[in-house]
Amino acid sequence: FEWRRFLTARLLKEYFQADMYYHLALKPDDVVDNPDQRIAQDAANIVRKMTWLLFGGHGWTDGVLTFVAFGGALYAIAPDLMFGCILYSNIVVAVVIYIFFRKLADLTRAVLANEADFRYGLMHVREH
Repeated sequence: FEWRRFLTARLLKEYFQADMYYHLALKPDDVVDNPDQRIAQDAANIVRKMTWLLFGGHGWTDGVLTFVAFGGALYAIAPDLMFGCILYSNIVVAVVIYIFFRKLADLTRAVLANEADFRYGLMHVREH
């Protein structure tokens, strides 16, 4: 979240420096299309993609490979224990999803509302 705040602040500083929003409005539409929308969305996309690459880009493949490798070994040693582990993990995942999904959905709605307000504010500056 701090990366996004930092990148957005830097882009806004560049955008408002020397009344750049005014100069961009005087240029033809094909030069820069909707700079306010680009600032809001591109900052979010860059941060989202960087965090995916740094922290979670290949997590699912590692999980699948680990499950196949260790699941096969555990099944060969104790099949009942493997099915018990699968049942336990499914129950834990279901409980976590049930408990945290509502909070996550509320936070997502709040983020989308703040992004919409932010884009509206930038568009308002460009028009006036």
